[in-house]
Amino acid sequence: MGEELNSIRVLSETELRQMLGISERTFDRLRYRGDVPPKTQLSERRVGYRVCDVEEWLDRRRQSDAAQPLG
Repeated sequence: MGEELNSIRVLSETELRQMLGISERTFDRLRYRGDVPPKTQLSERRVGYRVCDVEEWLDRRRQSDAAQPLG
């Protein structure tokens, strides 16, 4: 059950950016392009990002070695 709870753990935007190692500005650019994990509305004023959604988002962004440019 602990693993299930970890997968639905909700990260704040700051926690998410820190986990990804990206700046606020980079995250804002990704959000503008619509390329961020789905948000979860926790309350009227608070949103977050579920760990399981972040993992799926990262998996979709993976590239195979064949897709890497040479050089």
